[in-house]
Amino acid sequence: MDIDDVREAVEEEMNGPGSLLGYRALHQKIREVHGLSVPRNLVYAMMTEVNPQGLIIYIILFSSKFFITLFIMYVLCKLFIIL
Repeated sequence: MDIDDVREAVEEEMNGPGSLLGYRALHQKIREVHGLSVPRNLVYAMMTEVNPQGLIIYIILFSSKFFITLFIMYVLCKLFIIL
């Protein structure tokens, strides 16, 4: 296993329909489809190297903490407008 093989597999998946996968799902796909046995932290590092903006978008879209924070901010804004 070479780091370049992992990078190529991550690039291929990030440019295809796997672009919105989390690092755990992408790790599993790389193991099953590409036959590479790599640690998850290496997959995560390659994801941030290949597409750092995509990772930020994924965190914003799929992070439950983000939605909870957004909801709380919305409620607080409504309270201050009413008061």
